[in-house]
Formats: sequence, structure tokens, C-alpha cells
Amino acid sequence: MRDPQSLASRHSVIKTVAAFLNSEGGTLLIGVDDDKVVPGLDQDLKLLGDSLDRFAQLLNSPIADYIGPEYARFVKLRTEGVDGKQVCVVDVDKAPEPAFIKGSKGMEFYIRLGNTTRALDPEETVRYIDASWG
Repeated sequence: MRDPQSLASRHSVIKTVAAFLNSEGGTLLIGVDDDKVVPGLDQDLKLLGDSLDRFAQLLNSPIADYIGPEYARFVKLRTEGVDGKQVCVVDVDKAPEPAFIKGSKGMEFYIRLGNTTRALDPEETVRYIDASWG
């Protein structure tokens, strides 16, 4: 996440969590790069006084604020050691109903497509919801 307090970092996590909620669920690893290098959470935790609790709060609060507190039960955070470093594992279950994000331009809808997070336009969103929950 590089800077856990930056809005861009948290928004990226929120989009991915929403996409997992709207797809088949999934696992997000924070502290592992896309090329599988493990920098861990050390830099993030230094900014937070080495508090895993504050780190979890910085993830959980925006999930509740931007997606909705009713989705919290589908998102589980834990830390694990990988290559001698701590990483955050975010396990997300598929939600029983669509999960939207409160964005700057209104409600946004994301899904997972392979290993990417994709925003759908309104027409695509309606078709996807009908096919997935209809």
C-alpha cells in the first residue's frame, strides 16, 4: 500500500474489495507487489507507530464508509509472515447483493476480470447484476 494514509492507496484497496464482493470473492495481499516481491508492511507500519490495529482501522473504516458497514462481515483481515516480513491478507467473500462504492461522481460498480479490477458503466452494471443476482 506504500502510504496507508494516502487516499489513492486506500481507494485502490476499496475498489478491489468491492470487485471481490461483486465477483466470486478473492484474496488481496497488501505488502506483496504484483511481481511477487515482498516488501512487507514495514514502511506502512512505521508511519502508524508500528500499530497493526491502526493499520486495520485504516482499511476497515473506508470499507464501511465507502462501500457500507453491512459488507464488513464479508471482509476478513489478518497478517501473516512471508519471507520474514509481515503482509496483510484480506479475504473477501462474494456478497449476497451488489456492492457499490460512493465515489466523487456518484455510485461506482467494480468487478474482477481475471486478475484485474474493472469499473462497469451503468448499462454493463445492470446486465452484470441481472446475470449474477437476478
